[in-house]
Amino acid sequence: MKPLQFIIKAVISFVILLFLVIYAEPARLKVAFFGVDWVFWFLSLALALLAFAISCLKWRRLLLSDGQECTFSTLAGFYLLGYFFNNFLPTSVGGDAARMFLVGKECGNYRVGVNSVLAERFSGLLALVLVGFCGILLAPSVIGPTFAGLFVGCGIFLWLLLLAPLAYLPVRTALSDIKDRGRILSWLVGVVQGTLHYFTRPGLFVPLAWTSLVYQLLAVATYFAAAKALHMEVALAQMTAVVPVVTLLTLIPVSLNGLGVREGGFAFFLARAGVPGADAIALSLLVYAISLVFSIAGAAVLIFYRNRSDLSGLWRPEAGNP
Repeated sequence: MKPLQFIIKAVISFVILLFLVIYAEPARLKVAFFGVDWVFWFLSLALALLAFAISCLKWRRLLLSDGQECTFSTLAGFYLLGYFFNNFLPTSVGGDAARMFLVGKECGNYRVGVNSVLAERFSGLLALVLVGFCGILLAPSVIGPTFAGLFVGCGIFLWLLLLAPLAYLPVRTALSDIKDRGRILSWLVGVVQGTLHYFTRPGLFVPLAWTSLVYQLLAVATYFAAAKALHMEVALAQMTAVVPVVTLLTLIPVSLNGLGVREGGFAFFLARAGVPGADAIALSLLVYAISLVFSIAGAAVLIFYRNRSDLSGLWRPEAGNP
């Protein structure tokens, strides 16, 4: 992310948050935060840590399928660095790009670095869609027909992106033909094919599927525990519907890591469940605080590994472009 883009997104996030705080009334937000049950918040943190570990295990499994041996601790460190880059540094290096670069250098194969991170992210997105489908079926009123339709449409589109190249021979043939037309197209098609091959590799689909689903369910549980920390009266089914929809909304690149959009999403949808705006905003910020904890841990990793050769490339102007 360029500095100007960072500033624009930060301003947008700040303006949205300011509007939401004024809308929810600062005094009510203060009451919500001062009434936090810290036992449930630490439970939320523990669930987030478990989800983090699941992601690292999935990433490691993807790399092992390509014959690349990376320890769990190494990948966890790279993941934490990704959190740090996402939240604190207005550089050209996004968290995922940093992970691609770091694991590519660690393995000596940047293509594997790119493909493994994309497969890890895409499989998580597909699982998010499935969890969201279930949540909308269980609690349709909290989402409403318009947003439910949009979410289902986006979900079907994402699944077709995966299934079309895997199941339809002419699509695969077309990809192979495109691969021969120019260096950039060849590289892009190679990335697509390299990412998709994880989904067809024998013995890999099942662990890829269950780790992705467990991660998304743990994400819902993290928010549910945080809601209990704020003494919110919200059903698990409602949270199962809201979390995936809001998560998908935060992927729209208009704010800083979804800040502001996420809080607005929770305030909007949970209002349908009778949750006050202040509580919904506090819920989002309380879980975002967990992300900041991971980011601070990433800063510690950065300090510890600052002079490692596999980190040095991140400080060059064109870093993050494997």
